[in-house]
Amino acid sequence: MIATTMENTLILHAIGAPLFFALLSLIYVSYFNYTSPLRMAILFLTLVVTVDFFLVALVINKSLEMFTRCLAPGFLLR
Repeated sequence: MIATTMENTLILHAIGAPLFFALLSLIYVSYFNYTSPLRMAILFLTLVVTVDFFLVALVINKSLEMFTRCLAPGFLLR
């Protein structure tokens, strides 16, 4: 059963992922702060790519279609 379109999913992901990681990094820096900002950014980027590929694409969508689409820079201006 499809709950929404791929385009809506990508828009939600484009908005939600940066907000989630901004909150996560704020909590991390407030309590731990063990690594440099560059190392933490690389770790977060690696986490996002890994989760997108293995969980979202392969398990949830059962397709790599999400990697074939590119949202236009003005996708919110429609």
